[in-house]
Amino acid sequence: MTPNAALIATVLYGFWSSYSYRHALIFASGSSFFGNILYALALKYNSIHMVMLGRFFVGFGSARSINRRYIADVFSKADRTAASANFVSYAALGMAAGPASAFLVGHLTFDPTNLIWTDVTAPGWIMLFLWGVFLVFLVAFFEEPDRSKLYKEKTSTAVTKTESIESMQSIGKDESTPLLIGSGDEIIITQTSIAKKNVSSEPPLWKNVAVMVSLWLYFVLKLVLETLMSSSGLATKYYFDWGQSQCGLYLAIMALLM
Repeated sequence: MTPNAALIATVLYGFWSSYSYRHALIFASGSSFFGNILYALALKYNSIHMVMLGRFFVGFGSARSINRRYIADVFSKADRTAASANFVSYAALGMAAGPASAFLVGHLTFDPTNLIWTDVTAPGWIMLFLWGVFLVFLVAFFEEPDRSKLYKEKTSTAVTKTESIESMQSIGKDESTPLLIGSGDEIIITQTSIAKKNVSSEPPLWKNVAVMVSLWLYFVLKLVLETLMSSSGLATKYYFDWGQSQCGLYLAIMALLM
């Protein structure tokens, strides 16, 4: 449910972040907050539907596309790579912190009669607290970046192109004066041919080999990672008789090594 919801959310946030980062982030954080409430209370009400719906809202709160867009739009070219590297590093740190919290929860003692706070529902309550703190700080301190600079850059570029075309036209008014003359034969490149060369359409995305290879590698990476994370609890229990705490410690070490 979570990855499927994230697929839908990515398209939505792709459009929404073109107009507002703040509102999109608040909506994503609120979705994760509400989803963890349902997930944590599902055992109390013995409802698999609450589990599925909670996981759906958690996936709908995936703000990765918003964060990537923010880095691409706000950071300068000189700082963009460093910002992307920090983003990946913090994501890996979060993947290590999740199993590490499972390792700590595995050492707690729970009341078997209390279905609200158990080793199963504890992750939901922990994430509910963390998302609540994040949402408060987001509303209080996050400022919408100035988008006028982006639009000014595009406008100035368009003006420059227009001025260059006008200058070519003004030069070409005198038909006896060629724009460019070849060293051998006197080949005159007219303003029309120059304009056609400048206005060359970019190839479609699926023809860009570098981008498609990168996307495919990213897909394989996530496939292997999700397979490892999803099956580790069952595999380690079956083969090594590991409990929740041991499996959480193993995944935390694996994530830190990655």
